[in-house]
Amino acid sequence: RPLENRLAHMPQSVGLTLSTAMTHAESVRLILWPTGMAFDHGLGCSDLVFRFTDPRNLLTVAAYSLLLAILVLALVFRRRAALLGMAVFVASYAPAANVLVFVGLEVAEHVLYIPSAGLIIALVDLAPVVVRWATSGAPLAVARTVLGCERAPPAEESEGDVDQRHQELEALGQHAPPPASPIHRSE
Repeated sequence: RPLENRLAHMPQSVGLTLSTAMTHAESVRLILWPTGMAFDHGLGCSDLVFRFTDPRNLLTVAAYSLLLAILVLALVFRRRAALLGMAVFVASYAPAANVLVFVGLEVAEHVLYIPSAGLIIALVDLAPVVVRWATSGAPLAVARTVLGCERAPPAEESEGDVDQRHQELEALGQHAPPPASPIHRSE
């Protein structure tokens, strides 16, 4: 019986690399968003990818970016459980990944049971660290710095500036806060 894996019969090309990467992305998607489950998807379960401009490559980029982000965060925050989870994911998925040798399937859930445990361990271990970092205000500071939106500290307003701003706001039909308002700085 021939292999039910079209990748094994493709010539070495960009299409083979993109299609193999797409099967990896589909496997990560099945672990994180298990819809359309089947024991073995069989021959032709996923379309082959031949061009870099194929929009399905976005799933591949997203999957590899997620895996790389998990690995980087685990190293940066020195999370041993996350590193162990990624090691379990890679070591248990590698034999079925169609990278070193072609196996008799393109995508199958029965080879994702152990890799899913590793990936979930990594995600669960990193979740509290990422949430703590995200709520600390650091992402906003990083974004402001990267985008060049760093705000300069507000300058002290003189009495003349306040009166001029009042006149400008009233000319626009807006009500200016009274000078005794807490919005105005006291001298």
